[in-house]
Amino acid sequence: MKHLKILILLLILPLFTFTSDSDTRFVWAKSGLTLRDAPNMQGKKITVVPYSATVKLMKNGGEGIQGEVEEFPGFMMKGNWVRVQYQGKIGYLFDGYLGTFQPLPAKTNLVQYWDDVFQTTNQSQEILLEGVSEIRKRHMVYQNGSTVTNYAPLKEGNERFTFKIPKSLMSKEQVYLFIYAAVLNADITPPGEDLIIQKTINSAGTIRLRGQESYALDVTLKESRDVYYVKGMFLGC
Repeated sequence: MKHLKILILLLILPLFTFTSDSDTRFVWAKSGLTLRDAPNMQGKKITVVPYSATVKLMKNGGEGIQGEVEEFPGFMMKGNWVRVQYQGKIGYLFDGYLGTFQPLPAKTNLVQYWDDVFQTTNQSQEILLEGVSEIRKRHMVYQNGSTVTNYAPLKEGNERFTFKIPKSLMSKEQVYLFIYAAVLNADITPPGEDLIIQKTINSAGTIRLRGQESYALDVTLKESRDVYYVKGMFLGC
């Protein structure tokens, strides 16, 4: 691999802010979350809070009442029941599907989203040669301690990326929801056809999500003691 251009360091500010204040949460469940009158699955349904909606955390609620939901065989979404307010209604939500950051807008890929939400401290860019293909490599460092390395072909080829996300920034559940939303956004399933996403987890706990269409995202999530690693590739680019 040959370096064709000198590294360029840039200071960049995000275009948008998608973070919440300390007692506001965003719904990351694509089908919405059921607001209930008690902190358990048997609680009476009050309403459904839709994807990307905001709720306000209430004090002296269901904090500490744990729950879990099987997202797919082998992977349980863990969390607590919390008391919230939504459009004047007060009830309980399972916070495994709540996040402190706004979910990915439609048609937004995960690298673009990270750039929009979080502030970079610096960015490097260079052009590399892989075989006969020119690749633009971007490496971004963010104030929250995360990093993103993105490899984008200048002509034909598959774009790929690596995220390093501190565990202090997100839970495993929120990182999973982040990559799941990204796989959905990458899909171009024809109208009227069902989207198929392959979801697996191996014995080491590495999660893999892959869209099944001709243009899709193949991404894995694994963790170390302090960091989550998200690696993926856009297929069919």
